[in-house]
Amino acid sequence: MTRNSAADRSTAAVTVGPRIGVVTVLYNSARVLPDFLESLWSQTLSDFRLYAVDNASADESLALMATEGEGGRIRVIANIDNLGVAEGNNQGIRAALSDGCPYILLLNNDTVFTPELLEGLIAEMDAANVDMITPKITYHDRPGHVWFGGGRFLPLAGMMAEHLDEGAPDDGRFDRPGSIAYAPTCCLLVRSTLFTDVGEMDARYFVYWDDVDFMLRARRAGKVLRYAPRLTLAHKVSALTGGGQSPFSLRYDTRNLVYFTRKFFPRAWPAVLLMHACRFTARYIFGRESWSTVPARRAAWKEGLALPLTTDRASSAL
Repeated sequence: MTRNSAADRSTAAVTVGPRIGVVTVLYNSARVLPDFLESLWSQTLSDFRLYAVDNASADESLALMATEGEGGRIRVIANIDNLGVAEGNNQGIRAALSDGCPYILLLNNDTVFTPELLEGLIAEMDAANVDMITPKITYHDRPGHVWFGGGRFLPLAGMMAEHLDEGAPDDGRFDRPGSIAYAPTCCLLVRSTLFTDVGEMDARYFVYWDDVDFMLRARRAGKVLRYAPRLTLAHKVSALTGGGQSPFSLRYDTRNLVYFTRKFFPRAWPAVLLMHACRFTARYIFGRESWSTVPARRAAWKEGLALPLTTDRASSAL
């Protein structure tokens, strides 16, 4: 059950839909929101509306949003229950589409960015005539190191997605713009018409792998994604999820890997999952992951096998 549009702070002065609908999902995000909002209100392009979807935060997230005046440019969608990042993004996307936004920016709130980000993304998207665009993303706590400087799918690894040289120094090698295969939805500007062709995020993922699913469907539909490295954003990686080896991350990463494999490899999924099982075993043998995580991985694996596959065209594999 949700309580949608618990606070819609649009004013009568806003008579037409904003150019960009900025969608962000909150879950106990109070500690990162001040930096995020400061970056947002400093943008050189002011023709945007923030769609803040709160997933039943127990901290001051909603209170912080309520204190933001900013000329009616915030719409808060407050959920009674935590519906996950994927469905939270869907709620924000639907609201932005309803308001007629021609561009939708999916944007994590554990980020900080320069004032020209929104204006620059639109300018480069229109100049290149592409469907999606993403900036270079660096680590907030490791200045000078790149978290995302391009991405690809790995066909021989079950279409897993990979950030190119993640963690490498920002030494110029990531400064070449162009078309790429994959980007996370940490900061992704999308033409609104794309959602008609590709559909929404698959809400069954809850969190993790929903972006891989969405980007693979977009690629298979012939949509073009551009990487624009002159625009940058700093990401507070894992600030709100506890890191890659937390019980939360272990569960959803493993569960969703299994679900993704079953969804995109309807005939070959047993063989692909066997390959992943061998990969996990190698991680344990070579000390890349503690044996203490085995019970959590096993439970999440079983959960992924039991998760019903979607039958909704909007989020199904093409």
